[in-house]
Amino acid sequence: MKKKDKFIFYLGGIASPYLSLFIWIIAGIIVLSILFSPLSQIITFIVFPILGFKYIRKVHRYQLRKYIRDLEQSSKDKISSLAQNWWTLHVVIFPVLLILIAISIPAFNNSRSYNYSSAIKYGLVNGVKECIVHNADNQTTRFGDVQSFSANYSKFKIESLDPNSCYKAKAVPTNNQNTWFEIDFNNETGKVSKTCGDSSKPGCEEGNTW
Repeated sequence: MKKKDKFIFYLGGIASPYLSLFIWIIAGIIVLSILFSPLSQIITFIVFPILGFKYIRKVHRYQLRKYIRDLEQSSKDKISSLAQNWWTLHVVIFPVLLILIAISIPAFNNSRSYNYSSAIKYGLVNGVKECIVHNADNQTTRFGDVQSFSANYSKFKIESLDPNSCYKAKAVPTNNQNTWFEIDFNNETGKVSKTCGDSSKPGCEEGNTW
């Protein structure tokens, strides 16, 4: 068996099962991060495994064809050594891959939480700015007059602290992974207060401020 053929057989045998598993998990995370419906779950847990299984069979058949075709050109010792190394690396790579996946999933979820909190804080600040513009234009400054507060935000909902004032608002999370954020602008002094509920949650700093 030529060195090039050995390399293809060797690398394919190691990568094919775990590459499909890795693609399946990453694709599933991406789908679930975009869609939160039963259809997305069906795609993640049924369609991707089927595609992964077909990929494994295709690569495996290619390996077998190469193995059978080049069998007569290789000694039994070389083939045995190749097989032993193949399985040894499988045993090593599989737990390492699981560890990497276990580490990456929480990190991915945390990054999404930070994006959600950043977006809602940006919405609160924009709402107060919009309120200041309304006041400068001699328009009413009720909470409902500000469009930024009524926009749709992922994982949060902006609520009124005072229906008659758009200088203050509170963003309430829709799950327990995030915390609430509040903004209060004093139109007379020009000072703004930014507070949050839990400094251990994404976007909330020490001292419960943001």
